[in-house]
Amino acid sequence: MINSVSSAASLYRSVSAAVTPATSAAQTQVPVKNGFGEAVSVALSPAAEGVQKLGSDFTRLTLDPAYHLQQAKVGLKDLMARLGIPENTDIQIEVQENGDISVDGDHPLMAQLAESLNGDAADPFLRSAFILARNGSIMSHIGAAADLAANGASESPGKADHYYDWVRSVAANAQSSTMSVSMSGGGLSASLVDHSGAAYDAGRGLTLPV
Repeated sequence: MINSVSSAASLYRSVSAAVTPATSAAQTQVPVKNGFGEAVSVALSPAAEGVQKLGSDFTRLTLDPAYHLQQAKVGLKDLMARLGIPENTDIQIEVQENGDISVDGDHPLMAQLAESLNGDAADPFLRSAFILARNGSIMSHIGAAADLAANGASESPGKADHYYDWVRSVAANAQSSTMSVSMSGGGLSASLVDHSGAAYDAGRGLTLPV
């Protein structure tokens, strides 16, 4: 399963803050040294402050599935609260290869929850978090296979083509996989599911072919 990481400020919502016009809010003074070593103050508008924060958050713009799953967890809980769905409600979410997100659970508002993840009415930040978690899991799985193949080819150069054909097979299987996300007791976990219905954890269970 993909494990959650510790809570972090949402990168997605900081994007909105970075581009929000602000003409009447107070400016921030940032001390900067000039060429003679004297400290001067440079005024940053709130919009510029947002851009500065976005720059610091950019290092977290990653395909790390655990990070994006954490964002999905926070966003999903917020959406559930707004819809009046108890936080401890068990929910099953499937992220499809085409980007569709299905929702199943024992609550009469599951249809509204699904609407909030798909189509024109979707929450773009929450939807992106689920899709990026799936994409990151797939990339992690393919990367692990590529590492195995590279190490195997280094030890057995004659099998290099055989190993890299295997990587292509692993990649094709991963790219067609859905991501199954389970919310239970307020916690979120996820795994990839291949076309045969077999669930697997990204980067695990891989062995080089003989």
